Amino acid sequence: MTMKPQQIVKLLMKNGFVKKRKNGTSHLIMYNKNKNISVPVPIHGGKESRKTQF
Repeated sequence: MTMKPQQIVKLLMKNGFVKKRKNGTSHLIMYNKNKNISVPVPIHGGKESRKTQF
């Protein structure tokens, strides 16, 4: 299963995550305050990410 970065961000936001910061140019850091969890989302020119990468 593959997902585009925008789909991953949308899914995380529906589950209480907010955009925390963009680390360099290739990863977006999403953060959930309630669970105290940070998740890096790979953003590589709109390419799809494999399930194993996420």
